[in-house]
Amino acid sequence: LEDKKFEAPSSAYYVPLTLTRYGLSEVLNNLLQLEEPQPFDILIDDKFLRNSLQRYLKARNLSHEDIVLELEYVLALEAPKEKGECQHEDWISCIDSAGPSVLSKYCCTGGYDGTVRFWTRTEDEDPFNFSCSLVLSAHSKPIKDICLFQAEKRSCQLLTASQDFTVKWWAINKVHKEQGQSLIAARKDSLLGEFKIHKGSVESVSVAPTADRFISGSFDGAMYAWELSEFDPTDNTENDNGEEPNAKKQKLEPKRKPILKMDEHSGCVSALQWTEESKCWSASWDHSIRSWDLPTGVCTKKMYCGTPIYSISCSKSSPLILSGHADRTIRLWDPRSTGHLIVNQYKSHKAWVPSVQW
Repeated sequence: LEDKKFEAPSSAYYVPLTLTRYGLSEVLNNLLQLEEPQPFDILIDDKFLRNSLQRYLKARNLSHEDIVLELEYVLALEAPKEKGECQHEDWISCIDSAGPSVLSKYCCTGGYDGTVRFWTRTEDEDPFNFSCSLVLSAHSKPIKDICLFQAEKRSCQLLTASQDFTVKWWAINKVHKEQGQSLIAARKDSLLGEFKIHKGSVESVSVAPTADRFISGSFDGAMYAWELSEFDPTDNTENDNGEEPNAKKQKLEPKRKPILKMDEHSGCVSALQWTEESKCWSASWDHSIRSWDLPTGVCTKKMYCGTPIYSISCSKSSPLILSGHADRTIRLWDPRSTGHLIVNQYKSHKAWVPSVQW
C-alpha cells in the first residue's frame, strides 16, 4: 500500500489459528490505530485467504506447531453500491454498451417484451443518471441477446436474437434525443436484414472483430455463421416463377443463407464470443466450452466441467476465460494449460450466475 498510514511494522505476532479474514482485519486496525476502521484482505503466498488460518494449514498438510506464516494485506474492495436505476416494463434479458470513453454515454437493453431500449446520459452532472431515449419494437417474442457494434457517438448497428427463432440486424442512426424531445421511435426502415434458419430460440449472438460476419447459437445446440451484407433492392426484380413482380407489391428481401453450420453441442448454446478473425468460443448447457475455427467450422478445443454454463467472457489481455454457472460458481479457465484447465473458482454468489464480464 502506498499510503504510509496503512504500513504495519514488519514483525512476528501470535494470533489464534481460528481467525479468519475478518478477525485478521481487526488485528490490523488495532496495530495501525486507524481513526476510521478499514476492511483489509489477507494474502498468503499471493492467494487471498477465504477461510480460517487453521483450515488453510490443514488443506496444505502443514503443522500448526511453531509455524510462521508471512501475511500480506491490501484494502478490501467495497461491495457494489447502487448508483442509479433504469426502469423497464418487463424482465431484462441482456445489456450491451457502446464502449469506453465518450462512447459510454449510451447503452442498450433487451427485454422479454420484445423491445430494445437505448439509455443515454442526462444533461446533469451525475454520470450515473440515464434516461430512455429510444424504444425499438424488434421482435414478437422475448429478446435473448443483443450485440451492439460499429458504435459511434450518436449512431450504431445492432443485432437482436429472439425466442421467435430469428436474428435481426438494425441500423440506429440517432441514439440521443434532443432536449425536450419525447422518446424516439425507431423507424421500420432501420431493419437491415433478418436471418431465419434456427429451429429453436436464438440464445446468443456475437459479431466478428471485422464487423462483416456474426455467429448465432440456439436452444437446440445449433450454431450458424452469417455474412453481414445488405441486399440491393434492384437485385430482387423477379419472383420464384421468373415473372416480373407487380409494381404495387412490396419487394421482399431474398432469404439469407448461413455460410457455416456447427452443431456439435448437445445442449443450449448459451453464450458466444468471437475473439479473433478466425476463432470463436461457445458455451453450452452440455457442460462444455469449445473453440472453433471459423473458415472451416471445425471444433479445435473442448473443455468440460460438471455443470451447465450460462455465460462466458474472454479476456482481451490474455487467453483466460471466465464462465458463470448454475451452481452459483464463477470459474476461471486457462486453455493453454496441459493439466487442470480450471485454474480457480469463485463461490460467493447466492444464486445462479447468468452473466460474467471482464
